[in-house]
Amino acid sequence: MGGSGEKVGERGSEGGLEVLREGVRLPGVEQALPLGETLLWQGRPELGAVAFRVLHLRALVGYWAVVTVVLLGLGAMEGRPLLADLAWMVVVAGVGTALILVWAWAIRATTTYALTPRRVVLRIGIALPVVLNLPLDRIASVDLRTFGGGVGDVVLTPSDGERFGWLLLWPHVRPWNLRDPLPSLRGIPNAEEVGRAVAQEAAREVTRSQARTEARKPPRETGASAPGSPEGVDPSFQESS
Repeated sequence: MGGSGEKVGERGSEGGLEVLREGVRLPGVEQALPLGETLLWQGRPELGAVAFRVLHLRALVGYWAVVTVVLLGLGAMEGRPLLADLAWMVVVAGVGTALILVWAWAIRATTTYALTPRRVVLRIGIALPVVLNLPLDRIASVDLRTFGGGVGDVVLTPSDGERFGWLLLWPHVRPWNLRDPLPSLRGIPNAEEVGRAVAQEAAREVTRSQARTEARKPPRETGASAPGSPEGVDPSFQESS
C-alpha cells in the first residue's frame, strides 16, 4: 500500500473488512501488532490538507498580501521606491510559505494512522513521538468533516470519559475544541470510507466485548430474574460539512 492514504479493504463474505495484512509493524511503532490482530487500513494525512487546513497557509498568504498592499500604499505616500518594498515582502512571504510547507511535510512524514478489528492507532509527534491506542469498544461516536475531493477529518469521541491533553494530540485533534480535545485522523483521503469502516468495526468490537463479558459471568440461579441487556455503546457515524 502506498501513497498518502491506504486503501480500505473490500467487504468479505462475513460482512467485515478484508484482511490486508497480519503481524505487521507500523512505521514508527516498535512493537508489531499482536498475534492474530490484522491491519485493516493504514494511512496518513494529505500534505495539502495539513498545510491549508491544519497550519492555515491560505490565511497566512492572505495576511501577507494585505501587509504588502499596506506597505506599498505607505511607501507611495512617502515617496519611497515601491520595488524595494515589494521585493522585501516577496522574500518574507516566500520564506514563510516554505517554512509552513516544511512543517506540514514533517507532520505528514511522522504520522501513521491505522485501523485493526480491535483498535485505532495514532503514531504522532515530530520531536517527541507518541503512539496512542484507542480501543474500538471505547469509542462512542465517529464524526466526519469533509473538505472536498474525498479528503476530510475523522473525529473519534471516547465513550468512557477518557480525555487527552490538547498539546499531546495537536494537530491530530478536532479544531477549535480546546476544552474537550478529541483525537482525530486529520486530512486523510477517502475520509468517509475510513470513517464508516471505523464506526462499523467499533460496533462489532462492542458486540464482541459484551459477549466476552457475558461469558465470564457465573451461571444464573434458577428462578432468578434475568438481568437487563449488557450496557454498551453502539458507535454512531455522523457526517458534517
